[in-house]
Amino acid sequence: MAALLAGVPVSGVGSAHAAKPTETIPVAPPTQGGAEVRSDMKKILAGRDYRQLRREVLRAKEEKKEKPPSKDCQNQERKERRQGCGQGCGGCGGGGCAGGAGSLASGLLYLLVILAGVFVIGLIAWTIARHWKKKDEDDLDDLLDEEAMMPSTPPGEEPSSEYLLRALALSEAGDHRGAIRQLLLGCMSWIERHGLIRYRKGLTNRDYLRVVYRREAQREGMSGVIKEFEQIYFGRRDATADRFDRSLSGFRSGFEKDEGQAELAH
Repeated sequence: MAALLAGVPVSGVGSAHAAKPTETIPVAPPTQGGAEVRSDMKKILAGRDYRQLRREVLRAKEEKKEKPPSKDCQNQERKERRQGCGQGCGGCGGGGCAGGAGSLASGLLYLLVILAGVFVIGLIAWTIARHWKKKDEDDLDDLLDEEAMMPSTPPGEEPSSEYLLRALALSEAGDHRGAIRQLLLGCMSWIERHGLIRYRKGLTNRDYLRVVYRREAQREGMSGVIKEFEQIYFGRRDATADRFDRSLSGFRSGFEKDEGQAELAH
């Protein structure tokens, strides 16, 4: 049987699954050159389907061309400040101008703050100085008032005529307050030098007035001087020329002329 099979060609299922030989497809070599390929590509890309792509490519080229070269912004800013910010500096020049204006405004603001501080300090110092000056003047006036009311030294050490000359000089200079005080001291000096009272510490002008109570000319004259003096020094009335004239009239009526030999009382 094997011999029979050997002589019969194989058919049926075995022949159906027999491997087929691979067919080779011949490929023709390229017949177009590089220039022709590029031309075909341009034609294809020029179509409507590639319009957006072409726009993107053109935009990229323009951005590459417009990109500015790098600059040193600090050097450019210094240059613009020297030129008064007359020209821009591209991306950083405008900021330099704005920065310069901001610095100037800040400097002016600081200057104003400093000036305001100096003004306030000066005003405070002036107020304090004025206060102490007024206080010193008030203290001096108080001492003068006390001296006129209760002299610390005998008024009779100098003649009444010397007090009169001082009073006239002060009145001529406009110091009627001091002039009236000199007239009152002149009255006291006259009374001491005529031996009517002995000076001792603590005597007041009223004590001097009492010792001349029986002397009409001296009593009325000194009463007028004391009245004007007290209204000015203690009543805070204005020391006017009229008040001085009334005081001077009272002084001259009783104390301008000496009566006999003047001497201090012992």
